[in-house]
Amino acid sequence: MPKTVPVKGTVVFRDKPLAKARVTFYAKGSSINPSVETNDQGQFELGIAGKGAGVAPGANVVTVVLVADGTAGPAVMDPSAMLKGGGAAPGKAEMPVVGGSSVPGGNSTSLPTIYGNAANSPLKYTIGDKGEADLKVELK
Repeated sequence: MPKTVPVKGTVVFRDKPLAKARVTFYAKGSSINPSVETNDQGQFELGIAGKGAGVAPGANVVTVVLVADGTAGPAVMDPSAMLKGGGAAPGKAEMPVVGGSSVPGGNSTSLPTIYGNAANSPLKYTIGDKGEADLKVELK
C-alpha cells in the first residue's frame, strides 16, 4: 500500500469558509484519491484518527465540489472518471455549481466548474512527508 500522510485544512471561497463541499486529492502516480466533506466551518481532516485514508505526499491536484444533503439524488462523479471527464455512481449528489444555482441543504454558494475537474483544477499543493496541519484551500 502506498504511503499516505494526514492532512487537515480549511476550504474558503471568497474569503469565507465553504461548508458541505467534497474535497478530493489526486496525487501524481498514486491510485489513492482520498475524499472528504467539509464541516460547517469549511474544515476537513484526512488520515487522522480513523477519518479516512490519508493523502499521498508530493504534488497533488485538489478538486472541490458542493454536496447536496440526502442519500437520494443525481449521480456522483466517480473520482477516477473525473480525470477523464465522465463516469457516475449512485449516492449523494455532488456537483460543480455555476451561476445562481443553489444546492439543497442550505448551501446557496455557486462555484466555478473549473474546481470540480482534476484535469483543469488550478488547486495544486505539495504535501509534505509528514502531512499538513493547516492547509488552506482557497477558491476565488
